[in-house]
Formats: sequence, C-alpha cells, structure tokens
Amino acid sequence: MQHKRIDCKIANKLDFILALKKLGFNPVRENESSAMYLSPFREERTASFKVSKQKNVWIDFGDRSGGTVVDFIMRLKSFSVTETLDFLSNDFSFFSFHPQILKEKKTSEKITIIKPDSIKHPALISYLKSRKIPINIALLFCKEVRYEFSGKLYFSIGLKNISGGWELRNKIFKNSSSPKNYTHIKNSSSVLIVVEGMFDLLSIITLNPTFINTKDLLILNSIYFLESAKLVFENYDKIELYLDRDDAGFNALKKCENKKKNIIDMSFKYKGFKDWNAFLLAQ
Repeated sequence: MQHKRIDCKIANKLDFILALKKLGFNPVRENESSAMYLSPFREERTASFKVSKQKNVWIDFGDRSGGTVVDFIMRLKSFSVTETLDFLSNDFSFFSFHPQILKEKKTSEKITIIKPDSIKHPALISYLKSRKIPINIALLFCKEVRYEFSGKLYFSIGLKNISGGWELRNKIFKNSSSPKNYTHIKNSSSVLIVVEGMFDLLSIITLNPTFINTKDLLILNSIYFLESAKLVFENYDKIELYLDRDDAGFNALKKCENKKKNIIDMSFKYKGFKDWNAFLLAQ
C-alpha cells in the first residue's frame, strides 16, 4: 500500500526516544529531561549521544553534530530528504508523536536572529582558539550572532547561507536557523573547493590561507545539500571535494565519482582523520 508522504514538520514531531527504541537503540542511562546512548554512528564505550526529551532533538558530543528526527535518519541511513520522508511515511504507524511537541506552546520553537555582529565575545574567541582557528580567519567569513529560541537568548559563531539562514556554533550547541541551505563564497575563480561545514571552511583556510583569494568556496552546511549544490558545479572547470572521511562522506563521494572528470576527491590530504579540523588539531 502506497502511503502519502509526510513533510519535515510532521516527521520531526515523531517521538525520537520511541523511534530509537524501535530502530534498535536503547539508552545507557536516562532521567526526566534526557537520555544518553552509545553513538549510533560509531563504536564507543562511553555514551556521547544525548536526546532532549523536551525538545525532541539530539546532540552527539563525539563529533559535535546534532539535529532533529529527520537529520538523524538522513545520517544513519545516508538518505536524501526525500528518501527519509518516504521511509518515515511508509512506516508511519511504526512511530508515534512526541507528546511535548504536540502540546500547544505560547513560546515559538523557531530561531529568531536578533543581531549579527563582529565576533567579540571572549567565550566565542576562546572556542575558536580551542579548535585552532585564528580570530582573523573567522572574521573573514563569520559573525557573532545573537538569537532567541524558546523564549531564551543565545549567542554563537554564525555562517550565513545563500538563503539567508545561519549555521550557528558555540562550545555547547550546534544549531541553525531557517531556511537551511549551502553557503557559496565567490572569488572569480574557475576552481571550486567544497567542504561540509563551517569549521571545515575555517580549518582549510587556516592551513591554506592563499585559498581566500584564489579559489571559490562552497560550504554544504550538511552533506545532504550536495545534490542541490551540484548545480553550482556547472560553472567551474575543477571541483575539489574535501568531504568528511566517514560513511556519509564516502557515500556522497560515490555519487559524484566518475560523473565528471573535473570532480576530484581531495580527502586524502587528511587521511587518518575525519575532517580538516581534526587534522588541524593534530598539528
């Protein structure tokens, strides 16, 4: 029987704790507000994967990733958004809705950007230093972004995408505002460098400062934007892919390999490390 495809808004209201259980993942420990799991994305002995019961979202402290139900299924199964929604739609009765999210709330769950400005806060500068990113490099691409979420104020390092949304990072949280999309930085070059995230961008420029003026840069902000970003590839003579050396990155690479001779896998430059920042931290 063909089921009508649900949308992301409905999918992200599915009870994440119950979904994990039905997918075979059980918490190592939990309390009223959260549950801790061994990460579904790698082998580990100490639980680093946390689910907020109130917000119905996850964060993986092992690689600083996080997101919604849709984000999790996309990464776990290396699905596109469409494939994820098909999967959840076909097994719709298999899941149930998250009770807290279904309640009427007076406060908005949407991130509201208040003020992007130059990065000045000592906590953000300290966070950049902990990841070996010079402040002068971060200032070239990023802003200090203050935003409101669930009635509370936060601040993060922000990278703006082509649709006006922001990727938001600080020592504690990895977040983003709508609309999500990739970031494209143009320098009138015929060569395009493609990386996955904000700190991949900052790390590659830290290690290769000449790229600032000699290469165009595309930051996916999620590996799942690679498909739509391929439209940008048509404008370049050479595309260098610096994707994460994990299952999601390798699967994405396979979809690009041999499609065009000008698309080149450059991840060998940080072989033995997951990404550019892990490589930079080891220097």
